[in-house]
Amino acid sequence: MKLSILYPAAVFLRVALAGEANTDTASAAESPDDPKWANESTFESAILDSTNRYRGEHSAKAVAWNTTLAEFATRYLNGNNCAFQHSNGPYGENIAYGYATPTASVKAWGDERDQYNFNNPGFSPATGHFTQLVWKATTDVGCGRRWCGSRMRWFIACEYWPYGNIYGQFQQNVGRQTR
Repeated sequence: MKLSILYPAAVFLRVALAGEANTDTASAAESPDDPKWANESTFESAILDSTNRYRGEHSAKAVAWNTTLAEFATRYLNGNNCAFQHSNGPYGENIAYGYATPTASVKAWGDERDQYNFNNPGFSPATGHFTQLVWKATTDVGCGRRWCGSRMRWFIACEYWPYGNIYGQFQQNVGRQTR
């Protein structure tokens, strides 16, 4: 059986700029020195804690931090000149731009569950971050971030292995919210 992988190249999240309010993000981080983003252990813990909270709510096992994935994400972000697009690399990927904290970025991905149709499981551009986040077969995550100074915002990329969003596997990999 051949598996088709959905690369969500057109799926991303961005804080509304130009004065539009977004209540899910609070205020954007104001500095590249913000410890929620700049301190490595704080950043890693925030990602793992928030990711695993969503995963647990959907009967998926906790993921572990993977430095190879984090290094890939960091290399990608450092080489793309803050262009808001997916890497199209070999891993599952979620990206976000402009959130106040790493936790707020993960929350935006996880809260896509409100739009997911559990009665008709499958890929949707509106819920692709959520399905990757809680994909049961995924065991590892690693994220990078970059301060985009000219835009005064943080850009985050999280890589997942094994990747999710595979046609024909949504029903067994994306569980309903249990708590």
